[in-house]
Amino acid sequence: MVTPYLQYTHIPQDTAIGLAGSASSWGAAVLGKYSFDENWSLAACGEYIATQGGALAPNLLYGTGSAAWSATITPTYQAGKFFGRADASYVRAMDAGAGAAFGMDGNTKSPAWLIFEGGILF
Repeated sequence: MVTPYLQYTHIPQDTAIGLAGSASSWGAAVLGKYSFDENWSLAACGEYIATQGGALAPNLLYGTGSAAWSATITPTYQAGKFFGRADASYVRAMDAGAGAAFGMDGNTKSPAWLIFEGGILF
Protein backbone atom coordinates (compact mmCIF):
# COMPACT_ATOMS: atom_id res chain seq x y z
CA MET A 1 0.00 0.00 0.00
CA VAL A 2 1.32 3.47 -0.91
CA THR A 3 -0.45 6.69 0.07
CA PRO A 4 0.80 10.12 -1.05
CA TYR A 5 -0.69 13.35 0.25
CA LEU A 6 -0.33 17.12 -0.05
CA GLN A 7 -1.21 19.75 2.54
CA TYR A 8 -1.65 23.51 2.42
CA THR A 9 -2.40 25.76 5.40
CA HIS A 10 -3.01 29.51 5.52
CA ILE A 11 -3.42 31.51 8.75
CA PRO A 12 -4.68 35.03 7.98
CA GLN A 13 -3.72 38.09 9.97
CA ASP A 14 -6.28 38.71 12.73
CA THR A 15 -5.26 41.34 15.26
CA ALA A 16 -8.44 40.73 17.27
CA ILE A 17 -6.98 37.41 18.44
CA GLY A 18 -3.34 38.53 18.50
CA LEU A 19 -2.16 37.49 15.03
CA ALA A 20 -0.19 40.51 13.78
CA GLY A 21 0.77 38.81 10.48
CA SER A 22 -0.28 35.96 8.24
CA ALA A 23 1.54 32.70 7.57
CA SER A 24 1.20 29.65 5.37
CA SER A 25 2.70 26.21 5.03
CA TRP A 26 2.69 23.44 2.48
CA GLY A 27 3.79 19.88 2.77
CA ALA A 28 3.96 16.58 0.94
CA ALA A 29 4.39 13.02 2.12
CA VAL A 30 4.46 9.45 0.91
CA LEU A 31 3.45 6.70 3.31
CA GLY A 32 3.86 3.02 2.52
CA LYS A 33 3.26 -0.32 4.15
CA TYR A 34 4.17 -3.82 3.05
CA SER A 35 2.97 -6.99 4.81
CA PHE A 36 5.43 -9.87 4.49
CA ASP A 37 3.03 -12.36 6.05
CA GLU A 38 0.27 -12.36 8.68
CA ASN A 39 2.76 -11.44 11.44
CA TRP A 40 5.40 -9.13 9.94
CA SER A 41 5.01 -5.78 8.19
CA LEU A 42 7.17 -2.78 7.38
CA ALA A 43 5.87 0.78 7.14
CA ALA A 44 7.83 3.81 5.90
CA CYS A 45 7.14 7.51 5.55
CA GLY A 46 8.93 10.43 3.94
CA GLU A 47 7.68 13.98 4.55
CA TYR A 48 8.58 17.56 3.65
CA ILE A 49 7.04 20.79 4.98
CA ALA A 50 7.89 24.46 4.40
CA THR A 51 6.51 27.67 5.91
CA GLN A 52 6.22 31.23 4.69
CA GLY A 53 5.44 34.43 6.53
CA GLY A 54 6.84 37.77 7.57
CA ALA A 55 8.48 38.86 10.81
CA LEU A 56 5.09 39.16 12.56
CA ALA A 57 3.75 35.82 11.29
CA PRO A 58 2.68 33.08 13.70
CA ASN A 59 5.23 30.28 14.08
CA LEU A 60 4.01 27.20 12.20
CA LEU A 61 7.13 25.03 12.45
CA TYR A 62 10.67 25.92 13.62
CA GLY A 63 10.43 29.68 13.16
CA THR A 64 9.19 31.87 10.32
CA GLY A 65 10.40 30.65 6.93
CA SER A 66 11.62 27.30 8.25
CA ALA A 67 11.28 23.93 6.56
CA ALA A 68 11.92 20.30 7.44
CA TRP A 69 11.99 16.82 6.00
CA SER A 70 11.77 13.49 7.78
CA ALA A 71 12.12 9.79 7.07
CA THR A 72 10.69 7.02 9.25
CA ILE A 73 10.65 3.23 9.10
CA THR A 74 8.53 1.04 11.34
CA PRO A 75 8.88 -2.75 11.37
CA THR A 76 6.00 -4.42 13.21
CA TYR A 77 5.33 -7.91 14.52
CA GLN A 78 1.77 -8.91 15.43
CA ALA A 79 0.50 -12.23 16.80
CA GLY A 80 -3.23 -12.19 17.43
CA LYS A 81 -3.99 -9.24 19.69
CA PHE A 82 -0.34 -8.70 20.73
CA PHE A 83 2.07 -6.48 18.82
CA GLY A 84 5.59 -5.10 19.04
CA ARG A 85 7.23 -2.52 16.84
CA ALA A 86 10.25 -0.30 16.46
CA ASP A 87 10.12 3.21 15.05
CA ALA A 88 13.34 4.69 13.60
CA SER A 89 13.13 8.29 12.46
CA TYR A 90 15.36 11.14 11.29
CA VAL A 91 14.37 14.81 10.94
CA ARG A 92 16.27 17.66 9.30
CA ALA A 93 15.12 21.19 10.19
CA MET A 94 16.21 23.91 7.76
CA ASP A 95 16.32 27.67 8.38
CA ALA A 96 15.18 27.12 11.98
CA GLY A 97 15.09 30.16 14.22
CA ALA A 98 17.45 30.35 17.20
CA GLY A 99 16.12 28.09 19.94
CA ALA A 100 13.15 26.91 17.81
CA ALA A 101 14.37 23.44 16.80
CA PHE A 102 15.18 20.35 18.91
CA GLY A 103 17.33 19.58 21.95
CA MET A 104 17.76 21.20 25.33
CA ASP A 105 18.76 24.53 23.78
CA GLY A 106 16.46 24.28 20.75
CA ASN A 107 19.36 24.42 18.30
CA THR A 108 19.72 20.76 17.27
CA LYS A 109 18.62 20.61 13.64
CA SER A 110 18.92 16.92 12.78
CA PRO A 111 17.86 14.53 15.53
CA ALA A 112 17.36 10.81 15.06
CA TRP A 113 15.59 8.43 17.40
CA LEU A 114 14.62 4.83 17.88
CA ILE A 115 11.54 3.87 19.86
CA PHE A 116 10.25 0.42 20.82
CA GLU A 117 6.70 -0.27 21.86
CA GLY A 118 4.41 -3.20 22.46
CA GLY A 119 0.84 -3.69 23.43
CA ILE A 120 -2.48 -5.39 23.09
CA LEU A 121 -5.04 -4.49 20.44
CA PHE A 122 -8.64 -4.34 21.59
